[in-house]
Amino acid sequence: MIVCVCRRVSDREIARHARAGMTFDEVQFELG
Repeated sequence: MIVCVCRRVSDREIARHARAGMTFDEVQFELG
């Protein structure tokens, strides 16, 4: 399970980026 310290980023957003082939680090960088 992914724990996000930024409440603005929802699990749905993370899942969407993950399906797009991005790594968690890339998602964090992309969404700040």
